[in-house]
Amino acid sequence: MTNRRNMILMGASALSLAALSALPANAIGGNDPISGIDIIIKKDPGSRPIKPLSLSGGQLKKLNGLKGKDGAMYLAEVIAKHLAGQECCGKVNMEDVMASPLVKEWCGPCKMVDEISFKFKAQDAIFAVTLKIKK
Repeated sequence: MTNRRNMILMGASALSLAALSALPANAIGGNDPISGIDIIIKKDPGSRPIKPLSLSGGQLKKLNGLKGKDGAMYLAEVIAKHLAGQECCGKVNMEDVMASPLVKEWCGPCKMVDEISFKFKAQDAIFAVTLKIKK
């Protein structure tokens, strides 16, 4: 009788572990994965916004799976690629965005706020970036 009980308890424990390990990593949003991010960028603050950017489903899935500063570095890469495709922006590279407060002050395990704003300089222009986080 004791062996049967032990087998049932071990089976239940194994199922619980399997269920927990199947959950996606929610590093960016604490225990709540984010459902979207709208990125608003302005060149030389006060000017017209550059074409807004929203993360695709695949990008959000990747972002939600990253831990620590990897999430900020991934967002920096997405922003740099977006700016590189815009006529107005000249040559913006990932290192310019990586040097911004986005990466320096990112807190992966912290509960995500609704909005993050920061500025960075690329060549002779200053860019103001606002991330609007949807939960």
